[in-house]
Amino acid sequence: MSEQVGAERAQVDVEGFAEYYRDDFTRLIRFLIRKGASLSEAEDAAQEAMKCALLKWPTIEHPRAWVRQTASSIFIRTRQKSRREREWWLHNGPQDDATEQIFDIEAQHFHRMVKDLPDKQRDVVAWIAEGYTPTEIASVTGQDPGTVRSHLRHARQALIRKLDQQRGDAARREASDGPKQGP
Repeated sequence: MSEQVGAERAQVDVEGFAEYYRDDFTRLIRFLIRKGASLSEAEDAAQEAMKCALLKWPTIEHPRAWVRQTASSIFIRTRQKSRREREWWLHNGPQDDATEQIFDIEAQHFHRMVKDLPDKQRDVVAWIAEGYTPTEIASVTGQDPGTVRSHLRHARQALIRKLDQQRGDAARREASDGPKQGP
């Protein structure tokens, strides 16, 4: 009889995971894109993190945070490996231009805005965009809450400067070229 209870519990856990997966997979991909991943990198890291979550499902207390931390680690490891492979090909392989994966306009703009931020600032921005508070981010990442808030403040200041620069550039172009014509 205890085998039947164990089988039923495992079934419930799998069903709970399936519901979580359906609800959070796309959000997890967006989170990774906010951290600087391309769409394909985000999809691969998200899938791998979800696979790890399924294997550990009964022991995970905070699935959203756990999966984001795991996916972030997977993304970073994969990006580092890809960078090493690209460097090898640059020195040893055929010479052709790499093309960046195209994804929706909003993600492209966000990616352009945050890609030059330092890693820790970019990480905090991605967590904030996902709806986490600085205190929650500190808890998940093992940082001091004040440090997280400092990274967030510096990231916001850098993004504001970048937006102001873009607006100024656009205003100067319009002043020299005339107003933009509609479609």
